[in-house]
Amino acid sequence: VVSTGSFSLDLALGVGGLPIGRIVEIYGPESSGKSTMALHVIAEVQKKGG
Repeated sequence: VVSTGSFSLDLALGVGGLPIGRIVEIYGPESSGKSTMALHVIAEVQKKGG
């Protein structure tokens, strides 16, 4: 599991973040934080060596 960078969102997803090995679609209106969340996820994956 990879953290989204948001504790509340990780809890809402029910598994503590985004599942590894799955394709996840993120959508929403402009300026809702989609790109910021994606950058946090990328940073988390890089920290884990992936």
